[in-house]
Amino acid sequence: MKNKALLLLLLIVAAIFGLYQLKYYLGYASDLWSRPWAYSRDPAAKLLVGKWQGSFTDPAGVVKQISLEIFLPVTEEERQRRASRVRGRKGIRHQNKRAFDGRAIVTSKLGEERYEVFGAVEKSDMHRLSLRFASEDETKRILPNDTLQQAPAGRWEGDRLEMELTFSRQDTQGFSSSSSEGVVVDGKLVWQESPADRKVPVTLVRSAS
Repeated sequence: MKNKALLLLLLIVAAIFGLYQLKYYLGYASDLWSRPWAYSRDPAAKLLVGKWQGSFTDPAGVVKQISLEIFLPVTEEERQRRASRVRGRKGIRHQNKRAFDGRAIVTSKLGEERYEVFGAVEKSDMHRLSLRFASEDETKRILPNDTLQQAPAGRWEGDRLEMELTFSRQDTQGFSSSSSEGVVVDGKLVWQESPADRKVPVTLVRSAS
């Protein structure tokens, strides 16, 4: 009787472990297929995820350095936890197979700016992407300043990531300037693009650190 109970227990444990293994590898295989920009069986593959660095000059003429890190959509620890749950939770981030999160640090003579990054690759071309920047801590903003807003059209390939950055110009009180400026020319009011609306090109290279 004891032997039968022990055998039954071993079978249950084996079934649970087998289910865990199945869920784990099915999840990994799904990510390999749906997120080839983030996962590869080749450890030397050059993917979008990881660290990038570069420099640019903002609309006010300030030279700035940027370090960008794009996170894995699902980490190894998260994959293990999801495989061990009886019923998985499907958050928005996991439902959108093209979306990713990250962070960016911009440094210049003005100081250090920290951003949360939200982005997605294009459905038809995983090498094209768009980014949105949000201040990590509104209470620590540098003022006045041209703060990062978006990179609506970027492209990465190998060790290069090219983007066009847009900005929001903020005054000493933290208020954003108008997206356009009125200028009187020959007695007429003409609306011109604000310097903060100008797109600034930047090329980032892959960083090992």
